[in-house]
Amino acid sequence: MKKFLFFGTMVAMLLGAASCSSDIEPAMGGDTPVSFSVSLGDNIDSRTISDGTGANTLKFAVFENGTEITALAQEVPVANKQATVATKLVKGHTYTFVFWAQNSACTAYNTADMKAIKVDYAANCNDETRDAFYKMDSFTVTEAFEKTEVLTRPFAQINFLASDAAGVVGVDAYQSKVTVTGVPTTLNTLDGTVAGSTDVTFDYATIPNETLAGYESYKYVAMNYILAATDKEVKNDVALTVNDGTQDVNTVTVANCPVQRNYRTNIIGDLFTVNGKFNIVIDPIYNTPDYNINIFSVTSTEEFMAALNYINSSSEGGVIKVDGNVDLSNEADKIYISNKLHLILNGRLTTQKGNQVCVIPGGDVTVEGEGTYETNRGLFQVLGGKVTVESGNFKTQNNTRGSGIYSDDTYGTNSEITINGGYFDCAFYGVWNNGSGKVVINDGVIKSSAMMSVGTWAYTVRSSGTLIINGGWIDGIHGALAVDAGNAIINNGYLTTHDYYENGVAKGQNHYAVFVGNAESTDAGSVTIHGGYFYVEPTRSLPCIYNAGADGLSALPVTVYSGYFNNLGLNNFLADQGVTALSEPIQDSEHNATYSYGKQSISGTGENPGNTPGPDPDIPMP
Repeated sequence: MKKFLFFGTMVAMLLGAASCSSDIEPAMGGDTPVSFSVSLGDNIDSRTISDGTGANTLKFAVFENGTEITALAQEVPVANKQATVATKLVKGHTYTFVFWAQNSACTAYNTADMKAIKVDYAANCNDETRDAFYKMDSFTVTEAFEKTEVLTRPFAQINFLASDAAGVVGVDAYQSKVTVTGVPTTLNTLDGTVAGSTDVTFDYATIPNETLAGYESYKYVAMNYILAATDKEVKNDVALTVNDGTQDVNTVTVANCPVQRNYRTNIIGDLFTVNGKFNIVIDPIYNTPDYNINIFSVTSTEEFMAALNYINSSSEGGVIKVDGNVDLSNEADKIYISNKLHLILNGRLTTQKGNQVCVIPGGDVTVEGEGTYETNRGLFQVLGGKVTVESGNFKTQNNTRGSGIYSDDTYGTNSEITINGGYFDCAFYGVWNNGSGKVVINDGVIKSSAMMSVGTWAYTVRSSGTLIINGGWIDGIHGALAVDAGNAIINNGYLTTHDYYENGVAKGQNHYAVFVGNAESTDAGSVTIHGGYFYVEPTRSLPCIYNAGADGLSALPVTVYSGYFNNLGLNNFLADQGVTALSEPIQDSEHNATYSYGKQSISGTGENPGNTPGPDPDIPMP
């Protein structure tokens, strides 16, 4: 397991020589003379890449009430990172001053409108002439003055540095190309914000022939500037391709790369080696505490635990890429995640222990990848933390206990589960929100094979807190969804249940698409259905939605506005059981169906839509 360091450089202030304001005679009844001493600096004294010396011209603009006073615009030379601008202003007026310094040969920046400077990213990699500096200042002129202004970069600088260049023949002639997604295109100079978004390719160019100060032991491979916001953002995907002059040698991709204005993000590691391992750290080296984003590629249990322990203790969390077979079965009964973790499943993560990985307050886990996470029972216990699933394959084995993702209020009431994708093949509950937390299901497939005749019954999703279903497919033999308490809102998606078969014979194990109420719960709440497809395989005469109040249990009010229901009826929607029905029928022309919502019952007619899962859905694991 190798470690990658990302270092962010905060451009330091170099104060230019300034005269005392008392040396300037104030204007008597006329314009007031003002002077600015402008300084560019980054505390790099030796001639090296990104030392600021390439910026040799300064553009100066004055705005009043958001409008530029074009008569006061100036362009002056910069020498040794210093420049002076003098003008005359009206006493008592408030002005905004914009300073922009760049290389005069660079055509990447359109400064025709100094309020909104636009960036052209059509460029080659490693172009140092694109370095530039910016500052905005605003105040009311009360007397003559001379003021020092220190300009900083409006960019994030992204660097790649190789630790495996030794022994690479002809490496100095290699070329590099860098792509970055979601790059801002315009700088608002009056408020400092950035706007626009584009995917950028800095095309092939010879790698730099110098070293980066402080990292002389690494081979400099690529350097580029992009506009960035003042706060750290983790939203850019960055990729480096290295070419030996005839063919591409390797491509390194960093997903969710952190960037920040006036910081350097240095990606350091094995760049010439296929499947090289790396970490990432952003480290502003001037007068600012460090913050780190660490990326670990792991292929063993020892590497996984070492990476997780490091991430839990770091200030910014990090990324673990599971690139091999990692088995946590011999680790502690509880493995806690208390920081931000991006888990990328390229390989296989397994454990035979139950409910082992716990996300506690401070823990914020995002999972993605094409690999697999399989446990005996319980993938994640969310105990006051957050889990977001983007993609991946997930499996549980125990059919009597343990949920795919479980949450409760053990360490706080702020547990959050968000499912945006992925395939869950669970033997018991797929998701159980057993507290006051929040679950949002936007997409993905969540299946449960739980049934009463084998193991213990369990609905695929069960909730006592806040549940919002916007899409995806929730399918189970016993049933798709059980709402014990809290508020559940179903906007769309498939909620289906199908029977279990032995030798082609249905065993009568399926129940309801949605079961509402709980014998032990008296909590207030509601179920609201705005849409979706609800299906019960008709091997038993059961409704799609069943309100437990019919059995004398605690029932929740159910409101149905729309949706497709293949099997309703059975007098389970009586008005006195808390079901609110619409007075007008809803026409569904797409499926040639009419849904009548009467006072005594809800019934639906029409054929099962073609894209609704069939009686025995069986999606193979990807």
